[in-house]
Amino acid sequence: QWHLGLAKSRIAAAEQNEPDYLLQSLSPEPGQRYFDGNLGMAHDALLIASRGALVVAMEIDPIVRAITESGLHALANSDAPLADAAQRIEILEGDHETFLQNAAANSFDGIFFSPMFVEPDFRANDLDGLREIAHHQWLHLETLTEARRVSSKVVVKLERGCHPEMPNPAGG
Repeated sequence: QWHLGLAKSRIAAAEQNEPDYLLQSLSPEPGQRYFDGNLGMAHDALLIASRGALVVAMEIDPIVRAITESGLHALANSDAPLADAAQRIEILEGDHETFLQNAAANSFDGIFFSPMFVEPDFRANDLDGLREIAHHQWLHLETLTEARRVSSKVVVKLERGCHPEMPNPAGG
């Protein structure tokens, strides 16, 4: 079953001006567009959408997508404080590599990748079943290069040293 998880505490902390690594890196503003390459349970997407930004989010696993989409749909149609944020998230099912290859240059203000199933620092019993079915593919350098082409500002890769370094921005 889907739940707000860490999104709720991260959003509350951000509202109290506590630092958050993703918010600091992306600096989302109302009306900006972001691409979440690893939707998972949508905790990062909700954080960004809570700042008024629009988030297009990709999930490769159909079961994870269905669970998250159902949860976000219920949230969006409720009177909960984060209902408006949930309404600003568009969910797509598929592979972020193919999506980025077909996306127009500079079509997003920022792109972020945060695989939820790769060597977590903590145990969450409610996620154990999903960890069994989740895709564990690493990001490829080509994907990061495409992300840099598609993002007009920033690409963020949240992991602990498992992926290649980011390509340098064009011209820089």
